[in-house]
Amino acid sequence: MNLFTETTSFWGWFGTVIRNFLRIRPWTTLAIILMASASRVFYVLAFFMPLKVILLAGSPGVPRYFQFFITPEQKTAWIVGFTLGAIACYILTMILDALVDRLALAGSAQVLRQAQVIPLLNNQQAVVQGYYAKFCGICADSTFVTAGLLVGLLINTQLFIFVVGIMVFFYVFTAFFARSYDQLEPRPLAAYIRDNLLNYLKVLASLVFLSSFIVLLIPLLLSEDANILAAILSIIILRQLAGSLVAIVKDTVTLAGARHRIDALVFKDIQLQEKEAPEEVVFRELFNKRNRNQRAEHELGRVMALPAKPDVTWLDPVIPGVSYFAITVAGEQAAEKRHYRMDVYSPKHLQKLEHEAFLFSHVSRSGLHAPKLITQYFAGSFQCQICEAGSGERPTGADWGALQKTLIGRRWGHSPPPGLVAAYCSSSPLLPQRLDENLVSSMQVAVDTEAEADNLGRLLEKLPVIREKLEKLPLYIYNPDLQPHQIMLAGDGEPLVMTWCRWSLEPLGAGIPINLKEVDLAEILDTVRATRNDVSAELAPADILFAAGCQELERMIRGRRYKAALQQAAKILTGMA
Repeated sequence: MNLFTETTSFWGWFGTVIRNFLRIRPWTTLAIILMASASRVFYVLAFFMPLKVILLAGSPGVPRYFQFFITPEQKTAWIVGFTLGAIACYILTMILDALVDRLALAGSAQVLRQAQVIPLLNNQQAVVQGYYAKFCGICADSTFVTAGLLVGLLINTQLFIFVVGIMVFFYVFTAFFARSYDQLEPRPLAAYIRDNLLNYLKVLASLVFLSSFIVLLIPLLLSEDANILAAILSIIILRQLAGSLVAIVKDTVTLAGARHRIDALVFKDIQLQEKEAPEEVVFRELFNKRNRNQRAEHELGRVMALPAKPDVTWLDPVIPGVSYFAITVAGEQAAEKRHYRMDVYSPKHLQKLEHEAFLFSHVSRSGLHAPKLITQYFAGSFQCQICEAGSGERPTGADWGALQKTLIGRRWGHSPPPGLVAAYCSSSPLLPQRLDENLVSSMQVAVDTEAEADNLGRLLEKLPVIREKLEKLPLYIYNPDLQPHQIMLAGDGEPLVMTWCRWSLEPLGAGIPINLKEVDLAEILDTVRATRNDVSAELAPADILFAAGCQELERMIRGRRYKAALQQAAKILTGMA
């Protein structure tokens, strides 16, 4: 990124927008800029005058830097005057800020009417008001900074020449490192500026202030004729200039990022076209065909010998924030072909991979029919995980029914270890805790008939019994992604469950597919009893269906499908009768 080019482009666009504002509401826009500028000046005076009061009141006579306009007889009157002036300046600051907000609302409304824009954004009027206020605020801050520098040059020329110089230096310094910014592999400082802009600006403002303070302090230490009042005023101006400059940069970055929306809201001949998220731009570049093949070859080559270059192909994703790629490595013979799958987790969804890793820190991958992990690595800010994918074949529709029953039986037969249960329960509620009175009562809004009111009342009455019954059911490791598209077949036909990033602990029966019948459940339970001591002979298919119905009830309520949830509640209550 070339900061000089970006700066020139922004200020050119900024001027175009401001001219449009001045054309639509000239007096309102000018009034906002002037009042906002005056507010900043009064704010400086509100803090400067109390210091004058302290200097006057704390001196036995009149300090020499006040003697040209204050006599000893007038000292008390001036102390009172400065005190009242400080209070008045602070009050004026608050009044002007309130007027600026009201005028910004009126001005932004006229801008929208002039542009004849249909509703494009949520709370559009407030959004436009915010943009309008930021444009006027930048003008006011720029005016204040210019005036502050001019006043500073008059009262302390050397100091403020130094201030201008160090600000130019920091701008060039930032431009130098920003030019090396690569979205795919950003250097540390460039990435820090991108991700922590406000902190970076505060650091620069502090450095400007502290270095200027040292420059200001030197004459005071070396000369007895230094003007203390001018030094104090210089410090106050410096502090306010630093704050205004930080506000200017922060607001310019915000406006530049929203430029496509602002143009559509301000100019009637420009349509709104949402920009592609920066994360998506980086993803497309990182994982285009050439780059993903090269990266896969490099990462796999670090952990194994490759007989041929891997071919990485796109797979349509099914889990938000996770992208899939199939990796094929050809062998000398067709039977020697290797298959892998690469799961790519976006920066905002890395928790899913951590969630899976936590599971496998307590349970072996083979115990859950998870594929062997080959390697993990970062590509930019995306984390990639490559696992074996068996033969590269998925189960067919004809085979899925029987395989599904087998997988459910194996999942139920694998008792979660006590350490995993304790860790999970310490941070996440189980179904009996989630299905509480607050959740169930949220259906009240959908009650329209006496029958529905009766269902809800009986459900609330029976809720303690329902929760107690759920608590007695054994737990198992539930995987909502136990679907054909997440199953690969190993060379021996054994299934590999490719992802566990959304696992949870649920009572037996929760999440079962609707096509399973009671006879199928009875067969599965017979198999499970052979491997789990906590599955008693009294546990019947009806108990399994009860847990499944309760989880479905929760899912309906959380999805705001209250009518369906009331019907589901009636089924649960009928089954308990």
